[in-house]
Amino acid sequence: MITVNTDWSFTNDLPKQKLVFDFTVRVNGPMYLPVVPGDFRDAKSPLHCILNLQVTRSFKNKIELYGGVKNILNFLPKYPLLHPDDPFNKPGGKYFDSNGNPRLVTNPYGYTFDTSYNYAPMQGAKLYIGTRYQLK
Repeated sequence: MITVNTDWSFTNDLPKQKLVFDFTVRVNGPMYLPVVPGDFRDAKSPLHCILNLQVTRSFKNKIELYGGVKNILNFLPKYPLLHPDDPFNKPGGKYFDSNGNPRLVTNPYGYTFDTSYNYAPMQGAKLYIGTRYQLK
């Protein structure tokens, strides 16, 4: 399988209004993911797209005000982490008994905390705003 990942960036500068619009796009094609025996998760990630938009306004005193939205479509992985509430796989915890064996009720397949399956941002859409001072 060939995985296609592409990045695009579009900028529109409006000098009279002292505005710059930046729009970025990242398209990720399906990719194979590490799964364990008995895993309920898909072995391939879905095709997904991450969109970002930023607007910047310049002022005479070299100060800029900017703001935007990251991950406009609010895309999140379906199953980003296994057992995020127990990242150290503690014996005697929710998923493993005191001997380190998986608890049959809460962890019948013996899953452990795993970050290798993640294929997309872990944060949904978010707004941001800031200021910048240009040194040059």
